[in-house]
Amino acid sequence: MNGLQYRQLRTISGKIWKDKVSHVELLQAVKFGTNQNFEWALQEDETKTPDLKSVETMIRLSRLRYTGHVMRMDNNRLPKIILHGEINMGKRKVGRPKQNFRSCIKEDLQCFNICNNSSDLAQLSQITSNRKTWRKLINKGAEQFQMEWERRRVENSIKRKTVQIQI
Repeated sequence: MNGLQYRQLRTISGKIWKDKVSHVELLQAVKFGTNQNFEWALQEDETKTPDLKSVETMIRLSRLRYTGHVMRMDNNRLPKIILHGEINMGKRKVGRPKQNFRSCIKEDLQCFNICNNSSDLAQLSQITSNRKTWRKLINKGAEQFQMEWERRRVENSIKRKTVQIQI
């Protein structure tokens, strides 16, 4: 998916693969104006700028947004029952366990520096109870995660270039 995003951003910006533009440079170069379609929904102190993010950041942010939505539901709603449910029958093949939605949420919370251990996850319903603070918290975490992602990409790019020069 990162490759598809990279290819589409190159097309939008008019670059070709021979230009050797990094993914981070493309994300920072392609800018859009503010989205005025939803200004009515924003508070007076809020602004919404459509900064581009990596696919990984967008997926993690969407998953956490949906989790907050489900956690605020009544306890008798099916999505909440399924989120907290356990399957105790059947067998899986030997090997690494399949990743489930709950383990992805735990990983996302750790990546966004919201909850760092499993004891904090018990308080997830309390954290998500206020929609506005939850959204601010996950958006702040997404910004930090995106900056770290960009830093790692640039660092790895520099390492690759130094290895190529040494050879």
